[in-house]
Amino acid sequence: APTLKYYPNPKASVVPYGFGQLNFGIGGAQGETNDPGFGIAGGVGVEWFPVTRFSISGQVGLGIDLVRPNDQKPFAVGTFTSGLAANIYF
Repeated sequence: APTLKYYPNPKASVVPYGFGQLNFGIGGAQGETNDPGFGIAGGVGVEWFPVTRFSISGQVGLGIDLVRPNDQKPFAVGTFTSGLAANIYF
């Protein structure tokens, strides 16, 4: 999913950030229709750069489903899984 991150102080070794994300998918289990789903998400995280071009990050956030597949309720709010990541920048 496309994600935009905002780093208020990108030159520090520990950097908090905020992010926004667009989610789109076509889903359905076997025997179900392949209806589209669309949602948005946003949250906060922190990224630690122990060396140049490598970081370890963690984030949490909230997602909103605006269109849900397979005749489910058309709107839902929920947390998405928080995550930890190792990042390499080129």
